[in-house]
Amino acid sequence: MKTLAILYICTGPYAVFWHDFYPNFKANFLPDCDRTFYVFTDAAHIDYEDAPDVRRIYQKALPWPQSTMLRFDAFLGQADALQGYDYLFFAIANLHCTRVIRADELLPDPAAGQSLTAVCHLPYYGKNPIFHPYDRSGKSRASIPYSCGQYYVAGGLNGGTAAAYLALCRGLKKRTDEDLQNNVIARFHDESQLNRLVAETPGKFRILPP
Repeated sequence: MKTLAILYICTGPYAVFWHDFYPNFKANFLPDCDRTFYVFTDAAHIDYEDAPDVRRIYQKALPWPQSTMLRFDAFLGQADALQGYDYLFFAIANLHCTRVIRADELLPDPAAGQSLTAVCHLPYYGKNPIFHPYDRSGKSRASIPYSCGQYYVAGGLNGGTAAAYLALCRGLKKRTDEDLQNNVIARFHDESQLNRLVAETPGKFRILPP
């Protein structure tokens, strides 16, 4: 059975979502995998924290937009533990599974050269890329020229093999740090950085419809 770590951030008021997220994902999200929940939170206690598949990791609550831009730093702080899993997936705090989702529906296909998975953002699915809300500033490391790009993926669900996802975290942290050193913030923060990576590495991602 494949092992998978679910990466979940619930600092500040977002901690309220964890109560419903855990039983929902435990029942419906890749039940054919051996899953462990890594919960990054500043809460002193969380529901289900004594469950054998829950790991509570202290994460300071950061102001917006650092709370989303710097999530890669949090994940990399647990890199030694996370590299021991087959797969890693990040899920945004209020995500909800309306049905059972199995591994073959979501995991990247190594036979097709894929090591990562991203999901198209509903409002932009099937639209001409010229209308995607990419960062077009030309200043950010996330910036995408009008002549490039095919998909616009959402930042709220993504993952892949442990090695590939940790490499993604390192790469996007480096780009974000370079932007911050230049007093630049990408248009939609970590989502913009992710979309740039998707655009420049065709074939590496399994791109799923909304």
